[in-house]
Amino acid sequence: GCKDEQACTEIQSRYKKFVTSWNQLKKSNPDKNLLQAYKDYIEVFNNDLEMTHWGALVARDLKDYKNGVQLFRKASVLAKSQNNAKLFEGSLLGEIELAEKSKNKSLIESAYTNYISQNPSGNKVWEIRFARAVLWADQKKSQEAFSEFHGIVTSSDSKSNAYKEKSADLALDQLAAQKDHSALQVRSLEYAQHVPKRRSAYTEVARKAVLNQVPVLAKSSPAKALKKLKEFPTAGATKADLIKLYKNEIVLAQDLQDIDQIEKAAKDLYS
Repeated sequence: GCKDEQACTEIQSRYKKFVTSWNQLKKSNPDKNLLQAYKDYIEVFNNDLEMTHWGALVARDLKDYKNGVQLFRKASVLAKSQNNAKLFEGSLLGEIELAEKSKNKSLIESAYTNYISQNPSGNKVWEIRFARAVLWADQKKSQEAFSEFHGIVTSSDSKSNAYKEKSADLALDQLAAQKDHSALQVRSLEYAQHVPKRRSAYTEVARKAVLNQVPVLAKSSPAKALKKLKEFPTAGATKADLIKLYKNEIVLAQDLQDIDQIEKAAKDLYS
C-alpha cells in the first residue's frame, strides 16, 4: 500500500538487495524460505521481470515444479510485454524444462501449448509442436495428434523439414488406429508428395487402404467396391499386390455379371 513513489522505490531497492544477497549466500543450497522471499517480493512488485525469472530458477533448483512453472510462465508474460527477447525465450523454455522434469502430462501439455501460442515463430516451435503431438498420441488423443502431425507435414516453413518424415509416419499411425482407411488412402498419397524419400512406403499404405475398404463397400454395393479398386495405385506394386487386385476385380465383376470386366481382370491376372 505504498503511497509515496520515492519511498516505495527505496523500499523496493532495499528489499530486492536483501533477497538477491540471500540468494548469493544460498546459491549452492537454496531452501524454501528463499523461494518464499522471492514470491513475497513478486506479490508486491509484480512487474519485476528479473526477480520473477530468478525466483523461477530457485524453484527449479528446489524441484518445486508447481511454483517453478507458474513463475516461468509469469516471467515470459512480463518479458514479452517488456520486449526482452532473451528472457522471453529463456522463460518459455524454462517452463517446458521444468514441466518435463515433473513428468506431469498436464503441466507438460500446458507448457508446450503456451510456447506455441506465445511464440509461434520461435526457434523451437516445430520441435515443440512435434513433441506435443507425440504426447497426444501417447495419451490416445488420436484426432488431436493427427491434426498436429498433419500440420507439420504440410507446412511450407523450411524449419519444419526436420520433423516431416517422422510426423508423416505418426500421422498415418493415428489414422490406422482409428481404422479410417479412406483417410489413410488420401493422406498417404498426399504425404508421398511432401516426403519423396518415403514415396514407395506411403504408396504401399495407400494400396492396402484401398483393399481394406473393398469388403465393406461390397456388402452394400459391389459396383462401388469395383470403382474403389480403380483407385489402386498400380505403379510400383509387387506381383503379390497385383494378384490381390485382379482377383478382387474378378469376384466383384462376377457379382455384377459384368462379362467384359471379368474378361479384362482375368487377362490382367493371367499376364
